[in-house]
Amino acid sequence: MIYEGSYRPLDGVHMSAAFRSLLHISFDIPGGLLMRQMHHWAADIFIGAIVAHLARLYFTAAYRKPREINWIIGLTLLILALANGFFGYSLGDDMLSGAGMRIGYAILLSVPFIGPYLAFLVFGGVVPTEAAILRMYALHIFVVPALDSRRRQMWEPRKPDGFCFAAGFMPRP
Repeated sequence: MIYEGSYRPLDGVHMSAAFRSLLHISFDIPGGLLMRQMHHWAADIFIGAIVAHLARLYFTAAYRKPREINWIIGLTLLILALANGFFGYSLGDDMLSGAGMRIGYAILLSVPFIGPYLAFLVFGGVVPTEAAILRMYALHIFVVPALDSRRRQMWEPRKPDGFCFAAGFMPRP
């Protein structure tokens, strides 16, 4: 795809649709770069808040019974947030995200026995490829948020009558 946008230094350069979309949002849409930066910094602050929460749980020994579920929820949330951050970081299809994808690909390949299968499942082949960008988009937009919402539904505190609105549980007899 040939870029023909408002950013003149790249005018006429062959690039992927993902990078072209990134440039379009950043330079052609009013406030687009501001929205991208707000999304970036909000994600960083979100991970910092999760780490601060886990540190509080660790240093106050709140990971012991009967509150060990807080620790499990926090770790699950941290893993999902880090995975979603990696998938979102990989969407730009520029040199920086390509290097990050190659590192992620190498990490998955290093898993004993199932590493090559995991790498192919996540990336769809040797990175960077167009299939990898599409998979990262699906994981960032649909899969990880769906897992996070399911995590929230599973651990939503029940009301005194036993009814949980998020998970749709019926009242206990």
